[in-house]
Amino acid sequence: MKFTKDDMSLIKKIETAQKVKLSAGEYYVKKAYDSENRLNGYDLAINELINAQILKKIGLISPDIYIVMPNLTDESEVYIVSEDIASLGHFYTAGDLGLLRNDSSSLYGIWQFWQTKFQDKPELVKQFSQLYPEILKMYLYDILMENWDRLPGNWGIIFNEAETEVLALAVLDNEYHLDHFLHNISMMKDGAKWYQKRKDILFAEKKVYDVRRREAISEDLRCFFAITKEVGFTIWQELMQILTPEFYAHILTEIENTKIIYTNGVCPLVEILDKADLIAEYQENYALIMEVGKEYSHGRK
Repeated sequence: MKFTKDDMSLIKKIETAQKVKLSAGEYYVKKAYDSENRLNGYDLAINELINAQILKKIGLISPDIYIVMPNLTDESEVYIVSEDIASLGHFYTAGDLGLLRNDSSSLYGIWQFWQTKFQDKPELVKQFSQLYPEILKMYLYDILMENWDRLPGNWGIIFNEAETEVLALAVLDNEYHLDHFLHNISMMKDGAKWYQKRKDILFAEKKVYDVRRREAISEDLRCFFAITKEVGFTIWQELMQILTPEFYAHILTEIENTKIIYTNGVCPLVEILDKADLIAEYQENYALIMEVGKEYSHGRK
């Protein structure tokens, strides 16, 4: 991907995500910015690049990502340029369709919303049920990656041009990756709904963080199995065969061969400074998820 000087001038004016017409076509452009002031723009952009790559490997649609740094010495001025998902059909985020924030963290809430939203279009409800395995993949991936940010604007549905057919699920805005703000998805007493409670332990000592992280991941996954049962367990088996620690290390190596675009057009390679730490934490999460999955498997017999 190459951008002209006019493209770069346009990109540098962007603050919040918006569609921009560049010389190569229409793209979404946003400034990489963490409202919690924990990560710099460069780290957020790398996270999004890693997540997009892995999501595609597990069969989910996620836009191609390009990192743009007008000044290579300023990691606060980083832009994420992504392909326009709307080029694949009529795309609506879950938020565009009317899904509320709390329901976006609830498999039950998503299902109920869709049945209510399209109650006069039974064919769309039936087609959506065929998409459910993709939603379960997205949820399992978020548990593995400690992604607490699956808001209604961060995923959506692609329809055909006439909006009479559901084509696919698309996942976007994946800026958080092995993130140190934990979410905790739990079942309510009736076993029907999930609710989300964020555990902010950014400043906790590492030992405390590790314990709470393991608790949150274990609880998330046990709730996932309790609600999705055999369907969820089958998808868990499928994903764990793909998302091995060796696979993850390979993806990071691929990312390090990705080029950054900047004003002079020269493209240095991405550098993942905390690569060893990321791999170590991923290995821990993977082992824990395998352990909980096997626990569920034994309970099925």
